[in-house]
Amino acid sequence: MELIDANTNVQDYVETWMCNCSDYGRQHVMAVDDICTLPTIDPVHAAGGCYCKECVKANLLDDKNGYYCSKGITMPLNGFCSEGRKNK
Repeated sequence: MELIDANTNVQDYVETWMCNCSDYGRQHVMAVDDICTLPTIDPVHAAGGCYCKECVKANLLDDKNGYYCSKGITMPLNGFCSEGRKNK
């Protein structure tokens, strides 16, 4: 199984298959609504990692420069790695 960009795939689906003038089109609109409400997983958490903002090893530098990690590196605000440990 692979992770997908559901937003892109739904848009492609709508542009390819939707017809607004028939019952067939309305069924596709309902299918798209169903797809959009499905739960999603976070790939970082699914792989066993955590985001720097959740990590006990990270210290926030500021809102522009990201986090300083106890591994001796600076990470971006949306940074993540597989060695982190989530705060509880």
